[in-house]
Amino acid sequence: MRECHTLWVVILTLILSVASRAQSPDVPPLDPAMGLAVAHSPASSKRYIGSPAIAILPDGSYVAAHEFFGPNAGKEGTQIYRSDDRGQTWQQLSSITSLSWAGFFVHRDHLYMMGVRSGFSSLLIYRSADWGKTWTQAIDSKTGIIRDGEWHTSSMPMLEHKGRIYRGIDFHYADTRRDMSPSLFSIDAEADLLDASNWYNTEPLPQPSEDEVGFKWSNWFEAGVVIFPSGKPGLIIRCDYREGGNEKAVLIEATDEKGTALNFDPKRDFINFPGGCKKFNVLFDEKSGLYWTLSNFVPRKHWDYNPERARNTLVLMCSKDLRVWETRCAVLYGPDIDHHGFHYVDFRFDGDDIIAAIRTAYDDGLGGAHSQHDANYLLFKRIADFRDLQPGDSVQPWLAEELRQWNAR
Repeated sequence: MRECHTLWVVILTLILSVASRAQSPDVPPLDPAMGLAVAHSPASSKRYIGSPAIAILPDGSYVAAHEFFGPNAGKEGTQIYRSDDRGQTWQQLSSITSLSWAGFFVHRDHLYMMGVRSGFSSLLIYRSADWGKTWTQAIDSKTGIIRDGEWHTSSMPMLEHKGRIYRGIDFHYADTRRDMSPSLFSIDAEADLLDASNWYNTEPLPQPSEDEVGFKWSNWFEAGVVIFPSGKPGLIIRCDYREGGNEKAVLIEATDEKGTALNFDPKRDFINFPGGCKKFNVLFDEKSGLYWTLSNFVPRKHWDYNPERARNTLVLMCSKDLRVWETRCAVLYGPDIDHHGFHYVDFRFDGDDIIAAIRTAYDDGLGGAHSQHDANYLLFKRIADFRDLQPGDSVQPWLAEELRQWNAR
């Protein structure tokens, strides 16, 4: 018995040692079951963490990024980190001071980031030849300023398909309350991505009225690109429709395989999508033949809460056709809906796992997050064997039953 006890003490010591090494010394640790803290900014700083992004480099290492927002955010721009041990530890590589709302794209032995200059402004792309240590400068239309004007995005997917690269972007009309209009951008995969003249984009779609769609809603934005089962590109878009338990997204297919125009029908293209009024990304997994996302599903107990701010439950979902979605597993939950949030997720497939960068509001021993929206952590999370997960694998048994009920509707 003494030997058995000693063995368990050794094992526990090793586990705690690994967990402590996984957190940077200046970052308050999280429960390892939640994930690993890449970066932290206490609520007292009034600098909140936004726009999480992640990518896998050709050598198997990871890069992650975020920006700051809030009253004291300053002009630090996008902060970029690297992990050479599958996410266990992270080191800051660089920053891009003139870039925000940005996501990664690995293409032809280079790392790219696409976003906007700050707020609603010029659409930019940056390139790194050394995997995130140094970056080009967006000076003009030949070096990374893709479009002038008021553009908006986040860490949304960029997809290469049949010789073209696609991305969803929102145009912001400053002179109207209904201000966002989605557009599909594309470029020849062999062209210079920093040259604005090589990029084509569809005419931004004007927002339909409530009479056209048949219900009350307020906006659509953070358009993400997907390749439809037909082989045509298109967009899946966050929809600000605030009825608890009945959230929606917008799904718009292009008219052809080159994405020259969008074929939008307001009576057909609003779909039921749990968590649809918060930002989400959708990726297609060839091994399962399914589309996957990580979404802020709202449990029944929170239906009276503003669904746009209900971000304390993160659920893995999948679909065969992009229109009908199945909830698979609740991977994160925080009981304090006012101060816990796991949102704005960017993710990648890594073999049988998903790796995710998550804008996280959670307890930190320093007063916690300012709100569920104003995050104090950038969280890295690995979801192992994601294709096999089912509702019964959820972090709470009662959430498993919620997912089963939703799937049976």
